Amino acid sequence: MKCNSSISVGAEETAESGNNVNTFFKKSWGWVHLFGTTAAAQAAIQMLGFASGLIIVRNLPPAEYALYVLSLTIVGSMNILADSGITDGVMAEGGKHWRDRIWLGQVVATGRKLRFQFARIAACVLIPTAAWLLVKHGASRTAAGFLIIAIFANFLLSLSAGLYSIPPALHQRVFSGIKISLLQCVIRFGLTAIFLLAFPNPFVAMMTAVVAQYFVLGRIKKLGTGFIDHHQKSSDVIEAKILKLVRRRFPDCLYYCISGQITIWLATLYGSTMMIAQIGALSRIGQLMFMLSSITNLVFVPRFARLANNPSLVIKRYFQAQLVLGLSVGLVCAAIGIFAKQCIWLLGPAYSNLGSVVMLMAAGAGMNVLSNAAFAMNMARGYVPNPAAYIGANILCQALCIKWLNVGSVTGMFEFGIAIPLFNFVILSGYAIYSTYRAESAA
Repeated sequence: MKCNSSISVGAEETAESGNNVNTFFKKSWGWVHLFGTTAAAQAAIQMLGFASGLIIVRNLPPAEYALYVLSLTIVGSMNILADSGITDGVMAEGGKHWRDRIWLGQVVATGRKLRFQFARIAACVLIPTAAWLLVKHGASRTAAGFLIIAIFANFLLSLSAGLYSIPPALHQRVFSGIKISLLQCVIRFGLTAIFLLAFPNPFVAMMTAVVAQYFVLGRIKKLGTGFIDHHQKSSDVIEAKILKLVRRRFPDCLYYCISGQITIWLATLYGSTMMIAQIGALSRIGQLMFMLSSITNLVFVPRFARLANNPSLVIKRYFQAQLVLGLSVGLVCAAIGIFAKQCIWLLGPAYSNLGSVVMLMAAGAGMNVLSNAAFAMNMARGYVPNPAAYIGANILCQALCIKWLNVGSVTGMFEFGIAIPLFNFVILSGYAIYSTYRAESAA
């Protein structure tokens, strides 16, 4: 009996151990599948965007491509000002009761109300600015008018799209959201390939993005139907909470509105229309780096956020992640350097004289990836530097670079594009070390 009992217990332990191993491998395979599928989809999205951009670069004359770049820059700035942290507030408030359809409906309705209020202010400030810049850089009044229509249409559609994607994200409908983004890129690529070849015009290039976004907006709303009650109205209580976050974030958003595309803004002030086109065209090659940022946010940042408050381990993982990312950036830069002539060929004959600055562009794009990764990992641990000191230091660095570098040339502008993210990387990395040990001493 004792022997049989021992055999029975041993069999149960073996079975339990086998189940644990199977569970471990199932979970591991689940994560591998999630990362692999997401990375593949992101790669497809980036490549479709890259291909659409190349079609636009090759088919628009440099003067008209410069107008397209200016239009995109204005749209991006309008979106930042219209948001001003509202999306983050909607995410934070929605996450409190993310299973409650009524609550999520009120949160999204409140976010839409605030975004449209902020949008009026952004439009009143930036639409006249856009008209002035477009005319300043060679657009006729008729062409500028059409581009303003395209800018406003793009801006209007983006106001709701970002908010309606939050409820599915809270319910971890990751693949559904990626499918919609992929579909949007496919539609835009198809429209760009068809219409821009027939009608090479910056207005047509802008409208392909508008049509693609309009087509998928209904799908985004439909995806969120099961998670929110669309009939809910805005809530004063929720509005007060979101505005509290907006007040903290607005100075950063206002600063990023300028600094996020500072090379384009400086080119409009110090450079020529051709210079704007050259910077915009070379930046298309720099998009090859964006995939590294997506992988960083998917793989490194969540794992870094979960680390225990062990300073040695946190600092070790921080710089291990940066080392892996730095080596990846180096490989991409090396590939761009080796195939520099082919990269310039992709842009078309109008940009054949830019071979000497390809590596400067690649280095700047790589430094942006490293700087953005440092920022994302700092935020994941709650390492937020004092906004006044951080923004002030950046403005001082930018002013010194403008004084010392020839920002009126393409070479000087890309040198500027290396110096600023390098400065941010050093500041953020130093602040991460300081904050890590400060958190331990406070505990």
